[in-house]
Amino acid sequence: MNIYVCSTVRHLLFALCRANHENRQQHHILFFADYQQTSLDDWNTGDLPPNIHIYELSRNDFRKKLKNTELGWLSYLFAMRQIPAPNWIIQPITSTLEKFAPKLVQAMGDATEIKLWLFNERNKMARLFRLLTPKFSNIEEGEGNYHEWLIPWWKAPPRLLRGLPLSYRASGDDPRCEEIWVLDPDRLPPFIRSKGRQINFLDSTDTHQLITNIFGNNGLIAKTDDAVILATQPLDVLREVTLQDKQQIYEQIVAYLEKQNWKIILKIHPFENEADYTFLADRTITAHGKLPVEAIVLESQKPILIISICSSAGLGFEKFCARVMLCESTDYADAIPLWAKRPEALNATLERMMSNN
Repeated sequence: MNIYVCSTVRHLLFALCRANHENRQQHHILFFADYQQTSLDDWNTGDLPPNIHIYELSRNDFRKKLKNTELGWLSYLFAMRQIPAPNWIIQPITSTLEKFAPKLVQAMGDATEIKLWLFNERNKMARLFRLLTPKFSNIEEGEGNYHEWLIPWWKAPPRLLRGLPLSYRASGDDPRCEEIWVLDPDRLPPFIRSKGRQINFLDSTDTHQLITNIFGNNGLIAKTDDAVILATQPLDVLREVTLQDKQQIYEQIVAYLEKQNWKIILKIHPFENEADYTFLADRTITAHGKLPVEAIVLESQKPILIISICSSAGLGFEKFCARVMLCESTDYADAIPLWAKRPEALNATLERMMSNN
Protein backbone atom coordinates (compact mmCIF):
# COMPACT_ATOMS: atom_id res chain seq x y z
CA MET A 1 0.00 0.00 0.00
CA ASN A 2 1.01 3.61 -0.59
CA ILE A 3 0.63 6.54 1.81
CA TYR A 4 1.01 10.15 0.64
CA VAL A 5 1.47 13.14 2.97
CA CYS A 6 0.04 16.21 1.21
CA SER A 7 -0.12 19.83 2.37
CA THR A 8 -1.06 21.67 -0.84
CA VAL A 9 -3.59 21.22 -3.61
CA ARG A 10 -0.73 20.57 -6.03
CA HIS A 11 0.50 17.75 -3.77
CA LEU A 12 -3.02 16.33 -3.80
CA LEU A 13 -3.23 16.53 -7.58
CA PHE A 14 0.10 14.73 -8.07
CA ALA A 15 -0.85 12.06 -5.53
CA LEU A 16 -4.14 11.47 -7.33
CA CYS A 17 -2.37 11.25 -10.68
CA ARG A 18 0.08 8.64 -9.43
CA ALA A 19 -2.62 6.68 -7.60
CA ASN A 20 -4.75 6.58 -10.72
CA HIS A 21 -1.76 5.50 -12.81
CA GLU A 22 -0.82 2.66 -10.44
CA ASN A 23 -4.36 1.32 -10.32
CA ARG A 24 -3.44 -2.17 -9.14
CA GLN A 25 -2.23 -0.85 -5.80
CA GLN A 26 -4.00 0.69 -2.82
CA HIS A 27 -3.36 4.39 -2.23
CA HIS A 28 -4.13 6.36 0.93
CA ILE A 29 -3.74 10.14 0.71
CA LEU A 30 -3.43 12.26 3.85
CA PHE A 31 -4.41 15.83 2.98
CA PHE A 32 -3.57 18.42 5.64
CA ALA A 33 -6.03 20.94 4.30
CA ASP A 34 -5.43 23.74 6.79
CA TYR A 35 -2.04 24.60 5.27
CA GLN A 36 -3.80 26.38 2.39
CA GLN A 37 -7.07 26.87 4.29
CA THR A 38 -9.02 24.69 1.94
CA SER A 39 -11.16 21.56 2.30
CA LEU A 40 -12.09 18.41 0.41
CA ASP A 41 -15.62 19.83 0.48
CA ASP A 42 -14.42 22.24 -2.22
CA TRP A 43 -14.19 19.34 -4.70
CA ASN A 44 -15.97 16.21 -5.82
CA THR A 45 -14.16 13.34 -4.08
CA GLY A 46 -17.21 11.17 -3.49
CA ASP A 47 -16.73 9.00 -6.57
CA LEU A 48 -13.07 8.00 -6.45
CA PRO A 49 -11.75 4.74 -7.88
CA PRO A 50 -11.96 2.00 -5.21
CA ASN A 51 -8.17 1.86 -4.82
CA ILE A 52 -7.88 5.55 -3.82
CA HIS A 53 -8.76 6.84 -0.34
CA ILE A 54 -8.39 10.45 0.84
CA TYR A 55 -8.42 11.62 4.46
CA GLU A 56 -8.70 15.29 5.37
CA LEU A 57 -6.74 16.28 8.48
CA SER A 58 -5.59 19.42 10.26
CA ARG A 59 -1.95 19.96 11.18
CA ASN A 60 -2.88 21.86 14.32
CA ASP A 61 -5.43 19.28 15.50
CA PHE A 62 -3.06 16.39 14.85
CA ARG A 63 -0.17 18.09 16.63
CA LYS A 64 -2.31 19.03 19.65
CA LYS A 65 -3.71 15.53 20.01
CA LEU A 66 -0.26 13.94 19.72
CA LYS A 67 1.35 16.30 22.23
CA ASN A 68 -1.44 15.73 24.72
CA THR A 69 0.63 13.04 26.48
CA GLU A 70 4.24 12.94 27.63
CA LEU A 71 5.02 10.04 25.31
CA GLY A 72 3.41 11.94 22.44
CA TRP A 73 5.64 14.91 23.25
CA LEU A 74 8.63 12.58 23.06
CA SER A 75 7.48 11.22 19.68
CA TYR A 76 7.16 14.75 18.38
CA LEU A 77 10.63 15.66 19.67
CA PHE A 78 12.24 12.64 18.00
CA ALA A 79 10.46 13.43 14.72
CA MET A 80 11.42 17.11 14.64
CA ARG A 81 15.07 16.22 15.34
CA GLN A 82 14.92 13.43 12.73
CA ILE A 83 16.17 10.89 15.27
CA PRO A 84 15.39 7.19 14.61
CA ALA A 85 13.01 5.96 17.29
CA PRO A 86 12.01 2.58 18.76
CA ASN A 87 8.45 1.34 18.34
CA TRP A 88 7.33 2.42 21.82
CA ILE A 89 8.12 6.03 20.94
CA ILE A 90 6.52 5.78 17.49
CA GLN A 91 3.29 4.23 18.82
CA PRO A 92 1.66 7.56 19.88
CA ILE A 93 1.82 8.75 16.24
CA THR A 94 -0.10 5.67 15.08
CA SER A 95 -2.57 6.05 17.96
CA THR A 96 -3.16 9.69 17.08
CA LEU A 97 -3.63 8.85 13.41
CA GLU A 98 -6.20 6.23 14.38
CA LYS A 99 -8.35 8.94 15.96
CA PHE A 100 -8.50 10.86 12.68
CA ALA A 101 -8.30 8.05 10.09
CA PRO A 102 -9.19 4.69 11.68
CA LYS A 103 -9.64 2.95 8.30
CA LEU A 104 -6.11 3.91 7.31
CA VAL A 105 -4.59 2.51 10.52
CA GLN A 106 -6.54 -0.72 9.99
CA ALA A 107 -5.21 -0.93 6.42
CA MET A 108 -1.67 -0.32 7.70
CA GLY A 109 -2.04 -3.22 10.11
CA ASP A 110 -3.16 -5.52 7.30
CA ALA A 111 -0.51 -4.40 4.78
CA THR A 112 2.54 -6.53 4.06
CA GLU A 113 4.45 -3.46 2.81
CA ILE A 114 3.96 0.28 3.23
CA LYS A 115 5.52 2.77 0.84
CA LEU A 116 5.58 6.36 2.11
CA TRP A 117 5.49 9.25 -0.37
CA LEU A 118 6.46 12.78 0.67
CA PHE A 119 6.58 16.08 -1.18
CA ASN A 120 8.48 18.14 1.36
CA GLU A 121 10.34 15.77 3.65
CA ARG A 122 11.22 18.57 6.07
CA ASN A 123 7.81 19.91 6.96
CA LYS A 124 6.53 18.91 10.37
CA MET A 125 3.87 16.42 9.31
CA ALA A 126 6.28 14.71 6.92
CA ARG A 127 8.84 14.39 9.73
CA LEU A 128 6.27 12.70 11.93
CA PHE A 129 5.24 10.14 9.34
CA ARG A 130 8.83 9.42 8.40
CA LEU A 131 9.14 7.66 11.74
CA LEU A 132 6.58 5.06 10.64
CA THR A 133 8.61 3.55 7.80
CA PRO A 134 12.32 2.73 7.41
CA LYS A 135 12.42 4.27 3.92
CA PHE A 136 10.45 6.84 1.93
CA SER A 137 10.30 8.36 -1.54
CA ASN A 138 9.86 11.96 -2.64
CA ILE A 139 7.64 13.44 -5.33
CA GLU A 140 8.54 16.82 -6.75
CA GLU A 141 6.84 19.88 -5.38
CA GLY A 142 8.54 22.55 -7.50
CA GLU A 143 11.76 24.38 -8.22
CA GLY A 144 13.07 23.71 -4.72
CA ASN A 145 13.84 20.13 -5.72
CA TYR A 146 16.62 21.35 -7.99
CA HIS A 147 18.43 23.65 -5.58
CA GLU A 148 21.28 23.20 -3.16
CA TRP A 149 20.67 25.08 0.08
CA LEU A 150 23.46 26.46 2.27
CA ILE A 151 23.28 25.31 5.89
CA PRO A 152 24.85 26.72 9.08
CA TRP A 153 28.16 25.30 10.29
CA TRP A 154 26.70 23.81 13.46
CA LYS A 155 24.66 21.33 11.39
CA ALA A 156 27.83 19.91 9.84
CA PRO A 157 28.74 17.26 12.51
CA PRO A 158 25.50 15.21 12.23
CA ARG A 159 25.68 15.44 8.44
CA LEU A 160 29.25 14.17 8.56
CA LEU A 161 28.07 11.11 10.50
CA ARG A 162 25.41 10.47 7.86
CA GLY A 163 27.83 10.85 4.95
CA LEU A 164 26.20 14.03 3.61
CA PRO A 165 27.76 17.27 2.29
CA LEU A 166 28.69 19.49 5.20
CA SER A 167 27.85 22.96 3.89
CA TYR A 168 24.74 22.44 1.76
CA ARG A 169 21.68 20.23 1.51
CA ALA A 170 19.09 19.25 -1.06
CA SER A 171 15.59 17.84 -0.98
CA GLY A 172 15.87 14.07 -0.82
CA ASP A 173 19.45 13.92 0.47
CA ASP A 174 18.44 11.92 3.55
CA PRO A 175 19.90 8.38 3.28
CA ARG A 176 16.46 7.00 4.07
CA CYS A 177 15.06 8.59 0.90
CA GLU A 178 15.18 5.86 -1.75
CA GLU A 179 13.87 7.68 -4.83
CA ILE A 180 13.10 11.21 -5.95
CA TRP A 181 10.42 11.29 -8.62
CA VAL A 182 10.76 14.57 -10.49
CA LEU A 183 9.93 16.09 -13.85
CA ASP A 184 13.56 16.68 -14.80
CA PRO A 185 15.96 14.22 -13.07
CA ASP A 186 18.98 15.63 -14.92
CA ARG A 187 18.55 18.93 -13.06
CA LEU A 188 18.84 17.37 -9.61
CA PRO A 189 21.99 18.29 -7.62
CA PRO A 190 24.78 15.89 -8.66
CA PHE A 191 25.19 14.23 -5.27
CA ILE A 192 21.56 12.97 -5.26
CA ARG A 193 21.03 12.55 -9.00
CA SER A 194 21.31 8.76 -8.78
CA LYS A 195 18.04 8.77 -6.82
CA GLY A 196 16.24 10.65 -9.57
CA ARG A 197 13.32 9.02 -11.36
CA GLN A 198 11.31 10.44 -14.25
CA ILE A 199 7.67 11.16 -13.36
CA ASN A 200 5.55 9.01 -15.65
CA PHE A 201 2.06 9.36 -14.23
CA LEU A 202 0.74 12.66 -15.60
CA ASP A 203 0.13 11.89 -19.28
CA SER A 204 -2.95 9.68 -19.22
CA THR A 205 -6.45 10.23 -20.60
CA ASP A 206 -7.98 8.43 -17.62
CA THR A 207 -6.01 10.60 -15.21
CA HIS A 208 -7.11 13.79 -16.97
CA GLN A 209 -10.72 12.67 -16.71
CA LEU A 210 -10.29 11.92 -12.99
CA ILE A 211 -8.85 15.38 -12.33
CA THR A 212 -11.63 17.06 -14.30
CA ASN A 213 -14.26 15.09 -12.37
CA ILE A 214 -12.74 15.99 -9.01
CA PHE A 215 -12.07 19.68 -9.55
CA GLY A 216 -14.76 20.43 -12.13
CA ASN A 217 -17.44 21.33 -9.60
CA ASN A 218 -15.58 24.59 -9.05
CA GLY A 219 -16.20 25.56 -12.64
CA LEU A 220 -13.23 24.75 -14.84
CA ILE A 221 -13.14 27.74 -17.10
CA ALA A 222 -14.20 27.49 -20.72
CA LYS A 223 -11.20 28.65 -22.69
CA THR A 224 -10.65 29.95 -26.20
CA ASP A 225 -7.56 30.00 -28.40
CA ASP A 226 -6.77 33.54 -27.26
CA ALA A 227 -6.91 32.74 -23.53
CA VAL A 228 -3.86 32.98 -21.28
CA ILE A 229 -3.44 32.12 -17.59
CA LEU A 230 -1.75 34.75 -15.45
CA ALA A 231 -0.53 32.95 -12.30
CA THR A 232 0.14 35.45 -9.52
CA GLN A 233 2.54 35.23 -6.61
CA PRO A 234 2.76 37.02 -3.22
CA LEU A 235 5.42 39.48 -4.36
CA ASP A 236 4.89 41.69 -1.31
CA VAL A 237 6.54 39.10 0.93
CA LEU A 238 9.75 40.82 -0.10
CA ARG A 239 10.51 43.44 2.52
CA GLU A 240 11.05 46.29 0.06
CA VAL A 241 7.96 45.48 -2.06
CA THR A 242 4.60 46.92 -0.97
CA LEU A 243 1.08 45.84 -1.86
CA GLN A 244 0.89 48.92 -4.09
CA ASP A 245 4.06 47.79 -5.88
CA LYS A 246 2.59 44.33 -6.44
CA GLN A 247 -0.62 45.76 -7.81
CA GLN A 248 1.30 48.11 -10.09
CA ILE A 249 3.30 45.20 -11.52
CA TYR A 250 0.23 43.08 -12.24
CA GLU A 251 -1.66 46.05 -13.64
CA GLN A 252 1.21 46.56 -16.07
CA ILE A 253 1.28 42.88 -17.07
CA VAL A 254 -2.49 42.83 -17.64
CA ALA A 255 -2.30 46.03 -19.70
CA TYR A 256 0.41 44.49 -21.88
CA LEU A 257 -1.62 41.30 -22.44
CA GLU A 258 -4.72 43.33 -23.28
CA LYS A 259 -2.80 45.19 -25.99
CA GLN A 260 -1.85 41.81 -27.44
CA ASN A 261 -5.58 40.88 -27.47
CA TRP A 262 -5.27 38.05 -24.95
CA LYS A 263 -8.23 37.04 -22.79
CA ILE A 264 -6.79 36.75 -19.29
CA ILE A 265 -7.61 34.04 -16.74
CA LEU A 266 -6.31 35.29 -13.40
CA LYS A 267 -5.14 32.44 -11.15
CA ILE A 268 -4.44 33.91 -7.73
CA HIS A 269 -1.87 32.16 -5.55
CA PRO A 270 -3.54 30.22 -2.68
CA PHE A 271 -1.58 32.21 -0.06
CA GLU A 272 -2.74 35.57 -1.38
CA ASN A 273 -5.79 37.62 -0.49
CA GLU A 274 -8.15 37.70 -3.46
CA ALA A 275 -9.10 41.25 -2.43
CA ASP A 276 -5.62 42.33 -3.59
CA TYR A 277 -6.81 41.78 -7.16
CA THR A 278 -10.35 43.18 -7.17
CA PHE A 279 -9.07 46.12 -9.21
CA LEU A 280 -8.60 43.66 -12.11
CA ALA A 281 -12.04 42.04 -11.79
CA ASP A 282 -13.56 43.77 -14.82
CA ARG A 283 -10.58 42.98 -17.05
CA THR A 284 -9.91 39.33 -16.22
CA ILE A 285 -11.68 36.06 -15.50
CA THR A 286 -10.77 35.00 -11.98
CA ALA A 287 -10.29 31.26 -11.51
CA HIS A 288 -11.46 29.71 -8.26
CA GLY A 289 -8.79 30.36 -5.62
CA LYS A 290 -8.49 26.71 -4.57
CA LEU A 291 -8.43 25.32 -8.11
CA PRO A 292 -4.95 24.07 -9.08
CA VAL A 293 -3.55 25.56 -12.26
CA GLU A 294 -2.83 22.07 -13.53
CA ALA A 295 -6.54 21.18 -13.43
CA ILE A 296 -7.27 24.11 -15.74
CA VAL A 297 -4.43 23.02 -18.01
CA LEU A 298 -5.55 19.39 -18.23
CA GLU A 299 -9.11 20.40 -19.05
CA SER A 300 -7.99 22.56 -22.00
CA GLN A 301 -8.74 21.23 -25.46
CA LYS A 302 -5.57 22.89 -26.76
CA PRO A 303 -2.29 23.83 -25.04
CA ILE A 304 -2.70 27.05 -23.07
CA LEU A 305 -0.14 29.71 -22.19
CA ILE A 306 0.76 30.30 -18.53
CA ILE A 307 2.55 33.52 -17.59
CA SER A 308 4.08 34.12 -14.17
CA ILE A 309 6.85 36.05 -12.48
CA CYS A 310 8.78 32.89 -11.59
CA SER A 311 6.13 30.37 -10.57
CA SER A 312 6.31 26.58 -10.96
CA ALA A 313 2.67 26.68 -12.14
CA GLY A 314 2.24 24.18 -14.95
CA LEU A 315 5.68 22.65 -14.44
CA GLY A 316 5.59 19.10 -15.77
CA PHE A 317 2.53 19.71 -17.90
CA GLU A 318 4.37 21.25 -20.83
CA LYS A 319 2.66 18.81 -23.21
CA PHE A 320 -0.54 20.64 -22.38
CA CYS A 321 0.69 24.20 -21.85
CA ALA A 322 3.43 26.67 -22.63
CA ARG A 323 5.12 28.36 -19.68
CA VAL A 324 6.61 31.84 -19.66
CA MET A 325 8.45 32.96 -16.52
CA LEU A 326 9.43 36.61 -16.60
CA CYS A 327 12.50 35.95 -14.46
CA GLU A 328 14.39 33.05 -12.93
CA SER A 329 13.77 32.20 -9.29
CA THR A 330 17.38 33.15 -8.52
CA ASP A 331 16.72 36.69 -9.85
CA TYR A 332 13.38 37.13 -8.09
CA ALA A 333 14.57 39.32 -5.20
CA ASP A 334 16.34 41.75 -7.54
CA ALA A 335 13.85 41.86 -10.42
CA ILE A 336 10.68 42.66 -8.45
CA PRO A 337 11.96 45.83 -6.70
CA LEU A 338 13.51 46.98 -10.00
CA TRP A 339 10.21 46.58 -11.87
CA ALA A 340 8.37 48.45 -9.11
CA LYS A 341 10.73 51.43 -9.49
CA ARG A 342 11.24 51.24 -13.25
CA PRO A 343 8.12 50.13 -15.16
CA GLU A 344 10.04 50.43 -18.43
CA ALA A 345 12.27 47.56 -17.29
CA LEU A 346 9.22 45.32 -16.87
CA ASN A 347 7.93 46.35 -20.29
CA ALA A 348 11.25 45.40 -21.85
CA THR A 349 11.10 42.01 -20.10
CA LEU A 350 7.56 41.42 -21.32
CA GLU A 351 8.52 42.27 -24.90
CA ARG A 352 11.51 39.92 -24.76
CA MET A 353 9.83 36.97 -23.03
CA MET A 354 6.58 37.16 -25.01
CA SER A 355 8.17 37.66 -28.43
CA ASN A 356 7.52 34.06 -29.49
CA ASN A 357 3.93 33.81 -28.22
